[in-house]
Amino acid sequence: MTANNHRAVAPVFGPLVLAVAVASLLGLAQSARAQSQFYDFSGSVFTNPFDFFPIDRSVSTYDMSGNSLFVGYSAVGSFSMLAGARFKVDSLSVGDGGTGSGEVRVYGASARLELGGTGNRLQVGNWGTGIMEVGGGALVDATLNAADCATPGASCNTIIGNGAGSTAHLNITGSGSEVRTLRNFTVGQAAVFPGFGTPGGSTTAVVSVYDGGTLRTETAFVAAGPTGPNALGTEAVFAQVQIDGAGSRWIVTRNSVDNGAALLGVGTHANARGTIVISNGGKLIIDGTGSAGPFDGINLGNNGQAVLLVSGTGSAVETTGANPFINVGRGGATGQGTFSVFAGATASAMFLNVGRDGANGAMYIDGAGSQLTLSGVGTPGIAGAAGASIGRDGGTGDAGVRNGGRWLITDGGADSRPNVSSPGLSVGLGAGGTGSLLIDGAGSTVEIVSTTLGLAAGVPDNYNASMTIGNQAGSIGTLSVSNGGKLLLTGNAVSTVADPRTTFLGIGGNSDTVAGGTGYAFVSGLGSEIRVSGSDAFISVGRAGSIGLLSIADKGLVAATNMNIGRVGVGYLTMDNGSLEMSGQQTGNILAGAALTIGNRGGTGIAALANGSRVTITNLGTSGAGLYLGGTVPNPLGNGSLSMTGGSRIEVVAASGRATMSVGHDGTGIIAMDQGSSIDIGNGSAYLGRALTGAGIVTLRGASSLSAGYVGIGATPGVDTGTGILMVSDGSTVNASTVEIGSRGLLGGNGGTINADVIVGGTLSPGESPGKIRINGAITVLRGGKLLLDVAAIDGGGFAAVARGFINPLGDLTPGYDIDQLVIGSGSNFDFANLTVVMNFLGTTNPTAFQESGGLDLDNFMRSANGNTEAGLSTVFAAGQRWTDVLADATVIAWSKDEAYVGAELEFTGSSEGLTAIVRDVPEPSTWALMLLGLWLLGALARRRQRTARRF
Repeated sequence: MTANNHRAVAPVFGPLVLAVAVASLLGLAQSARAQSQFYDFSGSVFTNPFDFFPIDRSVSTYDMSGNSLFVGYSAVGSFSMLAGARFKVDSLSVGDGGTGSGEVRVYGASARLELGGTGNRLQVGNWGTGIMEVGGGALVDATLNAADCATPGASCNTIIGNGAGSTAHLNITGSGSEVRTLRNFTVGQAAVFPGFGTPGGSTTAVVSVYDGGTLRTETAFVAAGPTGPNALGTEAVFAQVQIDGAGSRWIVTRNSVDNGAALLGVGTHANARGTIVISNGGKLIIDGTGSAGPFDGINLGNNGQAVLLVSGTGSAVETTGANPFINVGRGGATGQGTFSVFAGATASAMFLNVGRDGANGAMYIDGAGSQLTLSGVGTPGIAGAAGASIGRDGGTGDAGVRNGGRWLITDGGADSRPNVSSPGLSVGLGAGGTGSLLIDGAGSTVEIVSTTLGLAAGVPDNYNASMTIGNQAGSIGTLSVSNGGKLLLTGNAVSTVADPRTTFLGIGGNSDTVAGGTGYAFVSGLGSEIRVSGSDAFISVGRAGSIGLLSIADKGLVAATNMNIGRVGVGYLTMDNGSLEMSGQQTGNILAGAALTIGNRGGTGIAALANGSRVTITNLGTSGAGLYLGGTVPNPLGNGSLSMTGGSRIEVVAASGRATMSVGHDGTGIIAMDQGSSIDIGNGSAYLGRALTGAGIVTLRGASSLSAGYVGIGATPGVDTGTGILMVSDGSTVNASTVEIGSRGLLGGNGGTINADVIVGGTLSPGESPGKIRINGAITVLRGGKLLLDVAAIDGGGFAAVARGFINPLGDLTPGYDIDQLVIGSGSNFDFANLTVVMNFLGTTNPTAFQESGGLDLDNFMRSANGNTEAGLSTVFAAGQRWTDVLADATVIAWSKDEAYVGAELEFTGSSEGLTAIVRDVPEPSTWALMLLGLWLLGALARRRQRTARRF
């Protein structure tokens, strides 16, 4: 982009010279006339260095090669060419000299203006006011003698609005009407050279192509900004290009003179504003055919301001060639670009960046039928598969797909393997990159698709679709999907263990080893969804030092095969009447079934489900399905927590016995369920503290439920494992075939029901300062199994005063105390031979006084239930059995925090003759401290503040 030959040379006059030149020209002119007049002119019109005007208007063809035509030099002038006219000069300048005002009209079939010099070939508004119209099938061809343009000092450029202070208009109208240029085509610059241009002035330039006209240029610029040694830098440029109507086109091709790429730059200076409007079927075509690259495309807002609007059915921006791209907000703190595809228009390229290298960019696709397509695979070693970024490397980008608009990113069936690259999208990429993407309204879709190459078994396939939100450290990305909008990632390439091909959505980070940024994703409204499908469909939220948040609300849906919340990084999942669907099984890297994992690989995951939210995890294949908190076998360690309220539900569906819930595999896991929430894993297995280093806590309140085939609390079948706590309260239930309590496990709660056979190798602790729990099933106590029973003195009111609404039928018998109760359903077997009964006197409760009240009767603590009717457990003993028989090999001890009672001897009353206990001081091993700390974190100790006395 230059201003070579920017200034007109003063015309040379002289009768002799003029006569010789005219005679020469007329010898070349055609004398045949197709009409009475081919030209019209008035005012300041001349050629230089030889002035041949006035010319014969009735002669159709003139060849004035070696001369330049000036129209409106320092005065008013006009020049018209009509149908059949052919006029050839080196260059044309319209509106020059600071005060010039020129108008040129080339109109009519076969009218042809040819420009073939080595200076700037066409200048309209060249430090003046210039208007040029080409219509009615006419041609202005500035591409002659292209080889001469490569000589040293040659320019061959076209500038519409050159010197600062200029005003320029170029209009191309009508089918067959065309303007062709070489090298650089510039619409609006503010050049200031000695004696040329107004320092501090503004340039206004407009190019209009309509009603089927064609503008065909090479490298092009719209709003290029100040240039030249005398420019102050305050000069301003306002430039606009309009392409309107079916058949109207602006075609930008490679720079054939310099063997450069096909490039269009809009807004290339801080004081420059460029606008391109394509409407009613018009097209902007970047045609990089034959380009040496490395990239062909469009830069909007490279330091300046740029707007590209394409609107209406049939209107299009088409970018092809070497790694074709569109940059919206390309660079610099003053760079600002806007790209809009509206009302059924389309646009295409291979790569897109919105807000890059410190600039601000905005991109909007709005309306049914409006579509942006990024397709193909780039040159290996230079570019990857089709993709886009929103907010990159210090830039800020905002994108919206609304009201039925569509954005498609695909490899287009090409081979992405040499590039090791997936078709993809990044929202927030690189340090300082800040991006946001809104997908709003029914039919609004962003779709990323990879294809399979259909290769033989064992041959690596293409790379699958990917998207990241907050990709790298220092970046921030936000995705919002609302009101029926959809984000769809589909990976059709085959994934194998040897050559995995993950279909991936990363919300906060992209790697387990490279620190990522901060990512937010919001899905809200009926029909709104994020769906990751195909091979190894995987979503991570918070990865590798990143922070990620996924929010699903108001019947929104997110679907994939596997999801990790907090993998190496910190991840949050919030659901409010939302749905999450995990289905299928992974076939690459490792074989794994559908799963939701919260906190793994040392990361921290926090999930909250509310207001009827639903999570379904389904896989009927061999790899099963699962819910995992606090590490997994392939991805160990981590901290995971899950809260469920408002009737929220998690269901794990798998082949028989293949559903799994693991809470604290080898890390820490916590689940808190309330308000009728439920987890159902069919006949699968639930583990709390699955490995030796794992710690898992699950609390159920408010009529919530847990259903499984097997529940291991610090246990796997027959094996002690980590630390596990299961608290079942407030009408909540556990439904299982077997509940097993390992040596470091605890089953407790108040007002809960366990519908299962229970194996007690750890601690069974009914009540919550105090209360009761019911077991409908056989109870088997292993050596070391404990029954922890609390006693608390109260000010009147009997046992039920603080027992959370459960009426204690013995309340009248021992007023002034609350106690724990273990209720065993009728018909249930129990074996207490190995049981250790621990009486725990809370606070300052006096064990001796309690004994003297008659309350120290095991029938008060251990009950049998037939429906809603309860009685002492001894009522269902075999004939002749007493407590001394049932607890023949058991150990009975008592604890008190108050040292005043240590050493007291207690004797159980009623049918428990012979059973005594010595009150001991309460020890505080670290294991119990850790377990109760976990309960405190869940708020489960809010009504159990005195329970610290029960540790042992």
